Amino acid sequence: MSISEDKKSVILDIREKLMGMLRAAHESARDAQAEANSHVGAMQSRYDTFKEEAQYLAEAQKLRAMQLEASVAACNDLIKRLDAGAFELVEIGARVKIHNDAWPKSRVYFVVPGGAGGRVTIGEEDALCVTPEAPVIAPFVGLAEGDYPEFGATSDVEDCYVVEIA
Repeated sequence: MSISEDKKSVILDIREKLMGMLRAAHESARDAQAEANSHVGAMQSRYDTFKEEAQYLAEAQKLRAMQLEASVAACNDLIKRLDAGAFELVEIGARVKIHNDAWPKSRVYFVVPGGAGGRVTIGEEDALCVTPEAPVIAPFVGLAEGDYPEFGATSDVEDCYVVEIA
């Protein structure tokens, strides 16, 4: 398979994982709202917080669902974009090699919209899936091949640079 096909396969898997998480978030929000609705009237005492806690949980699950929906939409957009060609910057959809001359070999990352954390093979290389907010890739977002992150970003990326973007 080509790099683009490998990426598309990974993004499809991530999208499916996100969809499962989204279904679970919607179900949890419904359950929490039902729990909140089951507690009638105002709190009887300061210890009677079940209704309030259930309402907070319902709202948190709704917010989580909104975040997951945004990640699913980003996956859908990325699937369309992968057919358009290679990436020139470190951004969602890019497979990025980062190097430091003190390391024995470069580290490879695949920047994804969400559901990150797993190892995948893209273009016959192992890569770690990370979101753009991940500390290991965040200082490099927006950079091109050969670029170094801004000085003082973090000590972990000092003397690191972008070797390749695919």
